Amino acid sequence: MKKGVVVIIFVMILFLSFISVHPLSPLEQLETIEKIEQTPIPTQDLTTQVTGTGQISEVTPASTGSLSGGVNFQNIVGSYRVLVMAGKLVGGVVVSSKDNNAVPAFNPLTGDVIIYNMDLGDTVTIDYSTEPAYNAKMSEGVKAEVQAKNKVRFTAYGQDSTLKIKSADEPSYEFNNGLLEYESSNLLEQINTTKANNADVDKDYELGFKCLTLAADANYNYDDKVKPDRSFEIKNLDKQDYKVCIKKTIYDEYQLVNQRYGIIDLVKDDVKLKSKVAYSKKNKAVYESFDSLNDAEIETSLGTTKLSITNKAPSAATVSKTYSGSHVITENFENKKMVRVHEFSLTKHPELISLYSTAFRQAQPDITIKDNLLVQKGKNKFTAFTQQNKECFSQLKSLFAYQEEGRFYDDC
Repeated sequence: MKKGVVVIIFVMILFLSFISVHPLSPLEQLETIEKIEQTPIPTQDLTTQVTGTGQISEVTPASTGSLSGGVNFQNIVGSYRVLVMAGKLVGGVVVSSKDNNAVPAFNPLTGDVIIYNMDLGDTVTIDYSTEPAYNAKMSEGVKAEVQAKNKVRFTAYGQDSTLKIKSADEPSYEFNNGLLEYESSNLLEQINTTKANNADVDKDYELGFKCLTLAADANYNYDDKVKPDRSFEIKNLDKQDYKVCIKKTIYDEYQLVNQRYGIIDLVKDDVKLKSKVAYSKKNKAVYESFDSLNDAEIETSLGTTKLSITNKAPSAATVSKTYSGSHVITENFENKKMVRVHEFSLTKHPELISLYSTAFRQAQPDITIKDNLLVQKGKNKFTAFTQQNKECFSQLKSLFAYQEEGRFYDDC
């Protein structure tokens, strides 16, 4: 055995012997974790990494075998560890013996400390055996918080909730049935799902999520605490996974590589969304796509925000819905032709879209929306104006095809 390995094992044994007789204060425990975190890990012969504090009622190895270092973990009070067998990280199971129990665990693959917030009887199963990754399965309600420069949190929704952290140049999180969050002083990002998702974080934990995959019905919230107008939400309306990348610096480069893909460019204030997806601001819908061949772009220039939708072969009965103020524009595919429907909404939506342009098979008339006045341009003109009288315009609805001309006012 290498000299460095012997030294580390000796230090670990002394530490375990000490804490069994002299319980540490919470501050001392965290300081000890930090010291252990800084301990160099041999690349060929891993040694036992001591981790954790709090009241632990049970620690079980993930598989049979002798423990590296020869320490009897059953006699350890107030601590547990990541198990190593035959020079390989294996893992273990931790059962909390009290409520409101904050239990730190060291991830030697990334060098991070993860604190598990557990109640009485909650369990966390840590496993390294399947691949070079930190795999954790948690009880419902358990919260895992990575102690990086900014916080990454995962909250388990059920007994099958899992969190996997891959060791790479940039941390990658794979998770199932839970809420993954990134939070800094000026930003909160949340991915909410009941299925399997993943997200990449910049290596310094300074910018948050870079790219993420949303499972069916999963949603992603971007909450800018400094500039609230930049906040948005995206929900996957498809049954298949949907990938979203967020351009946060001029150095980020992303391409729409397939039809289930979206790019949010916070630098140029530009949004590109393909396929079935919903885009919202302030928890109110702006654009909803129900056709897998839709290509949409929301771009802002000189105070005008334009939504463009193209689809050369629409097939869904309802192709899309667009919301602006009290106006709702629905694009339907009926009898092999497009029909545009205008409705007034009781719910006030963000007045974001001021220019609306579509090309379903071929270009349709553009629409401008300003000061709650909607005007369809071109040969087939249409105007809709509403005052803030909900009881009156709640019953109003107008239908206009591209071949017809109409003019509609709410004069109530």
